[in-house]
Amino acid sequence: MSNAYIIYTDGSTVNNGRAGARGGYGVVFVSERYRDTSGYFTYGNQTNNRYELEAIKIATEVALDVHNHHILIRTDSEYSKKSITTWLETWKQNGFITANGEPVQNRQLIVEIDDNIRHIRAQGKIIQIEHVRGHSFDHFNNEADRLARIAANNNTVHEQRFVGNVPSVPGPLAFYYH
Repeated sequence: MSNAYIIYTDGSTVNNGRAGARGGYGVVFVSERYRDTSGYFTYGNQTNNRYELEAIKIATEVALDVHNHHILIRTDSEYSKKSITTWLETWKQNGFITANGEPVQNRQLIVEIDDNIRHIRAQGKIIQIEHVRGHSFDHFNNEADRLARIAANNNTVHEQRFVGNVPSVPGPLAFYYH
């Protein structure tokens, strides 16, 4: 896709699948690096798959506002790409139940991404999600990974916060702009 607006996305989770997990996402905008962002949530499941999808959601939100008519989102997550481009229509037909009879994980995120993609296409834009090999020699994928790892390492989801002597509720979202 020539002259595409290219966005790299990545998610990272420290202790993925174990107690104490904390995650983050990173998004790199190749032609507008000032938009690069990373962040984390101090609530909800702290899994790598969730943060891979969070990054793609951010990318689709920005894609709604860019003037380029060709959007290319690159991810190193096969799960995320297939969730959006391969499995989604079947999940809709099956009431968001997987082939194993389990509820689809990260359903809300996947639906929000799908809504964004439909709106992007309604604007007359072409959007493509492409899988790239992770931890390779792709500079921008490595940068998205770096941002996601920083966010995961800074995630305070398990820290007790106090206002005076009273625990406070953690904030919903922390952004780091680079």
